[in-house]
Order: sequence, then structure tokens, then C-alpha cells
Amino acid sequence: RLTGGDAATEDPDMSTETPAAAPTLKKGKVACVQGPVVDIKFNSTAEIPGLHEIILTRTFDKRELMLEVAEHLEGNMARCIALSSTLNLQRNSPATATGDVLKVPVGQELFGRIVNVRGEPIDGKGPIAAKEYRPIHRDVAKLKMNLGAVAESKPEVMETGMKMIDLLFPVVKGSKTGILGGAGCGKSVVIQELIHNVAQEHDGASVFTGIGERIREGNELYYEFEHQGILDKVMMAFGQMDEPPGARFEVVKTGLTLAEWLLDQDKD
Repeated sequence: RLTGGDAATEDPDMSTETPAAAPTLKKGKVACVQGPVVDIKFNSTAEIPGLHEIILTRTFDKRELMLEVAEHLEGNMARCIALSSTLNLQRNSPATATGDVLKVPVGQELFGRIVNVRGEPIDGKGPIAAKEYRPIHRDVAKLKMNLGAVAESKPEVMETGMKMIDLLFPVVKGSKTGILGGAGCGKSVVIQELIHNVAQEHDGASVFTGIGERIREGNELYYEFEHQGILDKVMMAFGQMDEPPGARFEVVKTGLTLAEWLLDQDKD
């Protein structure tokens, strides 16, 4: 708009700012496939994605494959760990760096659902309409944890309702507790009882992460929670035995991300 002769002023109601251009995706090619380990070659060192960044490619049968950068090699190469099967992945297949780490859904929508390492539902109940996604790799200093008793100087014991544990091995709130034993000694039964008592007696919620979980075990666990009426108090993340090592390794962080969301809620 022109005012006062040749003087030009900007209309406050009109923005002349140019929108920021979308970031250029870094593209490379599959150089080597060694089982679950895939090397991606890029044109220059500047294009190599950072550690834990996700790279997407496709197999010969058009299946999308998600790779996570684990190491930088000489020759503009990024060594990646596959989060799903590399079957039918060919050399020289195009690969695209997403510029971000793996993010999984969190929130109330995850209660009663089973997800894999990528946060995708594997329980046959349809998609998860989550409103929030969080990265599985986060700076510890940025985590806002509501640990309750940890902030107090005096530790607090959580009653589990199991005499042997409460008497000999009490569970301290905010601490880590492990159950060790061989096959068939009752570890899963103890875990189920703990989750049941946390939900029923303490009105709490739990996250169960199955690492190398047998499909039979996961199936039995799901229906046991449903039978006990506590399925809506449990989130489940499985990296099952038929999945590659990368999925079984990273599903731990998927489960921790769900647990961190629970800790961030202002609940006891």
C-alpha cells in the first residue's frame, strides 16, 4: 500500500514473510545387508544422519523397512540396526533419512493395548488414536518424573500383598526390583500378581514389556489380565521371539517411554 507519495509501508494485516522451506531429506543407498545389520551409503559426510535417527527403505516386495542408525563408518556410511525383518532387501535400494528418532504413541489410549517396538498395535483392535507421540531416545535431564517417595528423604515401602516379598524382600517405591529364576519357576505368575495388586489395591497402572516374548506367553498374559478385569490398567509392549534383535533390544525403550508418561501424570 502506497501512502504519502512514493513512501511504501507494510500493511499490518498482510504478512509478507516467506514460509520456511521444508527440510531437504537426506537420501542414500543400501550398500550391505548382513542379517539385521544394514549399511547405508550417502553422498557426503554432511548427509550422514545422526545416531538413533530413523532411515526408511523398502524391500523387493514393497514392504517398508525401518532402520535405526547405530554407528558411523568411513566412506560416508551409516551402520543401522533393522527394526523389522530384512528379508528381500536388495543392495542399492534407495533409503531416506527421516531427520528424527523413533517416536511412539503415549496416553490413555494405550491402556489395554499391545504395541510393538514402533508403537504399532499388534492386538488386532485397529489403530491407536493417540494425541501425543514421544521419542524413545530422550535426554535424561529433560525427563519430568513424578516419583513421589523418591523426592522424600525417607523411603517408603509398597505393599504387594505377597507375604514372602513384603517380609523378606520389600519393594521400595522408586527403586528397581528383579525376579530371577529358570524356566517354569513362576516368574510370570508373580508379575501378574504384582500388576493385579497394584491395580486393585493401590488403584495404580502398570506397563508390561515383553523382551523376546513367546507368542503363547503374550497371548496367555493378555487374556489373564482380561479375566482379572485389569486390562484397562495395563499397557503392553512386545518384542517377540520371531522379530529381529533390533526390535527386541529397542522395545525396552518403548516400554520405558510408556512408563515415563505414567510418571509424568499427577497421580499417585
